Amino acid sequence: MQSSPGCPAPLLPVLSAELARLEAQLGQTADRWARAHLAELGDAAAARVLRVVAETGTRVRSLSAFINHLAKQEAMQRNAAGIPTAESAACCNGPSARASQEDSISGPFYQDVVQMEVQNQGPNGEMAFARPNHARMEPGSPVRQMPFRYMELNILERIVNESEEPSPLDFALLQSITENFAEKKEIGSGGCGTVYKGILRNGVVAVKRLHNTRTIKDKMFHREVKSLFSVKHPNIVRFLGYCSFTKEHAIPLGGRIIMADIRERLLCFEYIRNGSLDQHLSDELRGLEWQTRYQIIIGICRGLHYLHKDKEIIHMDLKPGNILLDDLMVPKITDFGLSRPESDSLATTTRLISQGYTAPEYISGGKATSKSDIYSLGVIIIELVIGSRTKPNITKAIRRWNHRWIKSMKQSSLACQQVKKCLELALRCIQDDPTDRPDISDIIDELKEIDTTDGQAQIQISSCCLEDILGIEPLEIRIPFEDFKISHSIELTNDTDDYIAFVTKAKLERFCTEPDRGIVPPRSKCSVTLAMQAQVNAQPNVHYTEVITVLSTRVDGALSVDAMDVTSGEIFVDKEGKVVDEVDVMVVFGTPQLAEE
Repeated sequence: MQSSPGCPAPLLPVLSAELARLEAQLGQTADRWARAHLAELGDAAAARVLRVVAETGTRVRSLSAFINHLAKQEAMQRNAAGIPTAESAACCNGPSARASQEDSISGPFYQDVVQMEVQNQGPNGEMAFARPNHARMEPGSPVRQMPFRYMELNILERIVNESEEPSPLDFALLQSITENFAEKKEIGSGGCGTVYKGILRNGVVAVKRLHNTRTIKDKMFHREVKSLFSVKHPNIVRFLGYCSFTKEHAIPLGGRIIMADIRERLLCFEYIRNGSLDQHLSDELRGLEWQTRYQIIIGICRGLHYLHKDKEIIHMDLKPGNILLDDLMVPKITDFGLSRPESDSLATTTRLISQGYTAPEYISGGKATSKSDIYSLGVIIIELVIGSRTKPNITKAIRRWNHRWIKSMKQSSLACQQVKKCLELALRCIQDDPTDRPDISDIIDELKEIDTTDGQAQIQISSCCLEDILGIEPLEIRIPFEDFKISHSIELTNDTDDYIAFVTKAKLERFCTEPDRGIVPPRSKCSVTLAMQAQVNAQPNVHYTEVITVLSTRVDGALSVDAMDVTSGEIFVDKEGKVVDEVDVMVVFGTPQLAEE
């Protein structure tokens, strides 16, 4: 076959022969060495040897992919030069052409790789690393690094496509796809590390760089990696690979040079676009619909069941920030920063506390079991149902959800029962005594039972739960700085056959309401005017949020507004047979800062 100018054809036979030689040598060497020495080693050493062999095999497969890339380049160059061959026809007229285009290096990150290929071409178009130029082949030279980096990139992209299992990753690759861990690529941070967005040709990954200022023992890091390698479940974030890298730095200290080891530890995961659960939490009257929240609760429980029962792993830091939501709002548990096997459930001196979610026995004594995760799960369920971590009033929660369903014409007795069951389970999960908390299998069984006819019959909903409450619109008011002197209004709607009394309270008292109390007759409306207090000094580019709380309850129609003793609090106190509803209206003043993408 004739070579055309600009084609690296002479390189391909050399690389193909080298690939075949490496494959054969790898198999023969591993086989001979295993027979001679494997029996002499312990399990740990044998595992390390086999891992090295597997990694070498991965490099060989990467070389094969690199040769295929060069072959496609050659075919396209031959076609451009007007040499009609079967290879060029196949490359330029069919699926192979499309595959070649898809495999082409593009995007800002890959420009340096493309530039390297152009700069390192010889006068006849051959690649410089194919020529016997020893200066170009020095260790650390860009020409030596480029093929290796390209092969590493291929490995990661195949892992993303699920055509290859997770594996060790090169630090330089992770550094490159995050643009040297640029601040603009940062998508989150926590007690253990910072997460960056990494850009590939076939998608996006999340790279977690563990803080090197925080001492993370080898045992803890290896335990985390081991846990990540072993898990695979629809409700667990998919692990792609890891990097453990140490470099020496010369640091001047007191007239001397100290050689310090800088340790880098990184974990690579699939990228989940909808962010973490804590970005989607709100009360019953706004935000996610109930069925979305309920499916999130089910998904979290399934993921935790997999960890506890299938893998015997305790998460130890379960919270909304460690639960990600994909494009379909499917929850995926992540960040096993302190995860450990259930068999290791002993007291530990290394503790990372997430306030509000961590079990009391872990806070006080460092003792963690699977029931510690159950406590965290209970808090998360409460927050998903009512939007806060406060101990829930089940009756009020159902009333508020029912009001939302009435407005949207989606009222459902099954949904009411699901809300009640979730809160009842959550209250059992947050018991101080771990033995009083349910097992994750019991939680899933009870949730499944709700969806059966028999299970629904067992849950009784009191009539007061199904009473409608005072409607309030809007639930959020945004006031630009230019409009701070303009008054705004809140509309209260009574769609019931009863009289409903109300009172408004501003928590920070930046705004005043008129009237601040009243009685709304049956089937009628009342408008409340909202204005900024005269003494408040509004400033441009200042952003703050005020919460106006509206308390409401049913009253006797004979009661007058003047007779309402608001100061004593008698009217707006929960009593037997009387429920006081609370609704928060969010007033956002000024233009909030835009969050970086």
